[in-house]
Amino acid sequence: MKLKQLREKLCWTQVQLALKSGVSQTYISELELNKKQPTITITKN
Repeated sequence: MKLKQLREKLCWTQVQLALKSGVSQTYISELELNKKQPTITITKN
């Protein structure tokens, strides 16, 4: 499942996911748009 689909299934906004995961909303957006790839540190959390 893609990040955006999972986030929407949980009824979370990008801001909520960013706060819960400890990264910026901008980073979440870039991940969802495939502009960035998650780092090992991010995927471990």
